[in-house]
Amino acid sequence: MLMRFSLVMQCEICGRETDRPAKIVVDGSHLEVCSACSTAGKREEPVSFQRQTVRPIKPKSLLELGEDLSPEFGKKIMQGRQKKGLTIEDLGKLVFEKASHLHRIESQAVDPSPKLIAKLEKALEITLSGED
Repeated sequence: MLMRFSLVMQCEICGRETDRPAKIVVDGSHLEVCSACSTAGKREEPVSFQRQTVRPIKPKSLLELGEDLSPEFGKKIMQGRQKKGLTIEDLGKLVFEKASHLHRIESQAVDPSPKLIAKLEKALEITLSGED
């Protein structure tokens, strides 16, 4: 035995019971109403969502760009910073990086990202790629 259940709702405007409510928008409010009240607002269009595939953009390393990071990049950064009269904290504010991260780069414990290399080269007016 197959049983069907119908959901009976009340119109949110007049209170009349309806088994097929219409969805409308009245002054920015989304309402479910009976067919008689459905002309009181604009019919709500069903929202369709399309799934989009977003691939993360992988920054290219200097090697992929055909350039090499100078073996003395940390020394170049430190000298450029000192020549400009900047502390490591001041440089961090200029290039939007933490001073601790810049310290690790200056000591060559970590390599800077291509994006950070560009920022440092511009801020300090130096070149970090290629041989010394």
